Amino acid sequence: MTILKWILFIQETSPPTLAHALTDRIETLMYLTVCSSTEVGETPTPAIYYANLNTIPIKVYPNPADKRIVNITFQNTGYHKDLNLECYNVHGKLVHSEKLYKYQGESKLNIQEWQSGMYIALVFSKGQILGKAKFLVR
Repeated sequence: MTILKWILFIQETSPPTLAHALTDRIETLMYLTVCSSTEVGETPTPAIYYANLNTIPIKVYPNPADKRIVNITFQNTGYHKDLNLECYNVHGKLVHSEKLYKYQGESKLNIQEWQSGMYIALVFSKGQILGKAKFLVR
């Protein structure tokens, strides 16, 4: 907030060219301050980046789920074809199956009829498992 006050003060009290130069300098410093907070170790290598595109990270919430709705979110669905979501109970019985579409990021499942217990959600593409998540239904 202090930097913004300085920019306004400079613009009001300085000649136009000086105010513009100082404002650009302060905005550049602000940008560099924000950018410098990312560490080099956080950036994946190209090999890791492209390997991660071959998977579909899944998150299930709420977990544990009550007896109403469970949300399942997906990433990277735009990079794959013929995607299917399948949910199995602890005994290996298929309890839900649906086609996923390119760029689909979420699916809401009605679990009112499901038994309490552990479940696993799997995302398949051409018979290969690309993502999985476990969740509990109370």
